[in-house]
Amino acid sequence: MATYRVRHDGWTPQRQRAFLRALSETGSVRDACVRAQISTTSAYRMRDRSMAFDRAWRRAMAKVAPTIEQAAYERAVLGWEEPVWHGGKIVGHRRRYSDGLLRLLLTRGVGDARRDGEEAIVANMATQAETDAMLIARIDGMKRRIEAEKAQQALPAPTPAVTNRAEQQGNGDAGDADRGTAGAVRHGDGPRIWTLSG
Repeated sequence: MATYRVRHDGWTPQRQRAFLRALSETGSVRDACVRAQISTTSAYRMRDRSMAFDRAWRRAMAKVAPTIEQAAYERAVLGWEEPVWHGGKIVGHRRRYSDGLLRLLLTRGVGDARRDGEEAIVANMATQAETDAMLIARIDGMKRRIEAEKAQQALPAPTPAVTNRAEQQGNGDAGDADRGTAGAVRHGDGPRIWTLSG
């Protein structure tokens, strides 16, 4: 609580406690001021003057948030019973739900989740130097890959594969009979691969 000279009709410790109790119950500064019999201007001025009162104010508001959210959740999701009247008599009950509160809860939940996600992103964010180093490494990798592809394209076409030394020495005609390569035939339109028949 504030530790300065107080007026008898001002922010006495009892009045501060009454205000903070009402604030934690209602979440409304105006309603808390009415209960404590003090003006809202005076309440905000007191909060600006006293760090202890400001901390107590924030604690009171933190207590009220779950209470209000719980009430809003119950009304939006669980609903409430409403009597159905016909001819001046109750003929039944129906459950009503608040779509507006549900929408509010959803947007607040999404906003909180987004804010939490943004805080996590900021905490895990790389520095400018780290980002630059990563980008330079990626660019260097791309350059090496492009140079390797160009070097591969500049190589001469591969020579036909041979299956044995005899094929390498002959050309597959009848004159190669003494070398054991007679009847070598080329198959298909693919690379030049010579095989022995027979």
